[in-house]
Amino acid sequence: MSVESAVEHLMSIEGNGYSFDRMDHGGHTYCGVSQMAHPNWIGWKILAEYAPDYKDLPVKILKVHVISLYKEHYWDRIQGDELEIYSEKIAFEVFEQAGNLGVRKAIKHLQRSLNVLNLHGNIYSDLFIDGLIGPRTREAYKRYFAYSTPDHITKEKMLLGALNTLQGMYYFKIIEKHPDQSRFRGWFTRVAC
Repeated sequence: MSVESAVEHLMSIEGNGYSFDRMDHGGHTYCGVSQMAHPNWIGWKILAEYAPDYKDLPVKILKVHVISLYKEHYWDRIQGDELEIYSEKIAFEVFEQAGNLGVRKAIKHLQRSLNVLNLHGNIYSDLFIDGLIGPRTREAYKRYFAYSTPDHITKEKMLLGALNTLQGMYYFKIIEKHPDQSRFRGWFTRVAC
């Protein structure tokens, strides 16, 4: 999976255009890129030229900028190329969560999941949950997939299930804390995408 195909898949979840909902704490977005999170993204200048109706947008140019942003701020920071060596599905899941929940939260979800699936420390030393992919997290991830049982597909499903569980719980906490955000209950469709 290339970063381009990962972004294509992410855009199929996020949507392929401009949106703004005053109730959305993320503010203005384009293909999932939040203006609140990325106020200096070059795409906002391009979009401003086409406001307020956003007709005839230079979609190909904007897509190049979307891919560039996702690569720099998400794919590279989660070390997607390295994660996908063992599982494209896990690499995409961590990438998708990074784009939606933030990089540190997505990496913490990976670290927590690896700890829970570690057979009481029998596969590798439990990880410190710091939201950073360093040598210990990379080694634990590698050893998780190298461990003799169960088979690779089952390991991938278990890790994916753990990651999705944490993502779903994150949405629960947001909506329980901020009931006005329940209008975005569609977030739950992202779990297990």
